Amino acid sequence: ILADNQRRVAIFCIDKNKKCVESLQNNLNGINNNNQYWKVHYGDFEQQINAILDEIDTNAVRNYPMFFFVDPFGYSGFSMQTLKRILSYPRSEIFINFMVYDVVRFWEQDHAEQSMLELFGTEEYKDVDETQNAEQRQLFFMNLYCKNLREIAKSKYVMPFRINTPGQGIRPRYYLIHASQHFKALEVMKDNMARVSDVEYRFEAICV
Repeated sequence: ILADNQRRVAIFCIDKNKKCVESLQNNLNGINNNNQYWKVHYGDFEQQINAILDEIDTNAVRNYPMFFFVDPFGYSGFSMQTLKRILSYPRSEIFINFMVYDVVRFWEQDHAEQSMLELFGTEEYKDVDETQNAEQRQLFFMNLYCKNLREIAKSKYVMPFRINTPGQGIRPRYYLIHASQHFKALEVMKDNMARVSDVEYRFEAICV
């Protein structure tokens, strides 16, 4: 999402399911009463988002406020290097669905190695203590990911929110992680998450 000082909002969506793309585009067209630029792209996120960023780099919109919501199915397709590129824009912020449950399940599988390298940006994920239980491994991976968002992707502010699953206590299946370059973005996100934290799926801020 990009917004300018004239209150124009551009929305770019990406999905690799063609039916979802067509359905979402139709829905957006139906509510786009002010003829804004709302476009759904069909394809792989990593490829499509970098093509969009290439366009952004060619004009003045790189200085506009930008909000990126990365909601993958699993742990692949959104590399740390791409997140670094997004966070290079001065008024950008990212909200990431970090599927830590799947990371714990597959981190040591050979077929997942390249995806893990791209996800974390380093081989540090291999340093997890194999004697730990699943909850301890989840915490290791979440802390490592947040650390790398700061050190590799150069995010100034990082705040993870644990999503508590009903019936499982504080055992999360995933975290929502907010990364930005401005304290105001962090403040607004934390306040809004606090407002909805009393729903069944509770959102709890975690200090890392």
